[in-house]
Amino acid sequence: MIIRDGMLDEALLIHNNVAELNSIHSIAYYLNRIASRQYKLLVAEVSGKLAGYKLGYWEDIQNFYSWLGGVLPEYRRFGVAQQLLGTQEAYVREVGGHRICVKSMNKYPGMLILLIKNGYYITNVVPSSSGENKIEFTKSL
Repeated sequence: MIIRDGMLDEALLIHNNVAELNSIHSIAYYLNRIASRQYKLLVAEVSGKLAGYKLGYWEDIQNFYSWLGGVLPEYRRFGVAQQLLGTQEAYVREVGGHRICVKSMNKYPGMLILLIKNGYYITNVVPSSSGENKIEFTKSL
């Protein structure tokens, strides 16, 4: 498995092939959110094929927000998400960040378990008009 810096078109391709995620119709969706922020996009490759991605951005000089990610179904249970998470954490540490925040939902139990196993703590529950509340996790580095 190789974890490397990725491109937004790769993230879009992966994202739209993960059935449980809402489709994203264009790279403009990503660009709208990250705008002028410094971001980090990681992709995982297994045997030269895209397997997953993790995209986050700096909220300020010490706090990194891990925004979106996903692993293609055929590459689950191979540690892809764990490798992406570990690489993201290493990056944040290397450049002097002190905290990573991420939001998830109950409908993604694998992600909730991954975060808890890696030392993330629930810090907030953000109500949603759709009824799918977002659970906010934070990890100090």
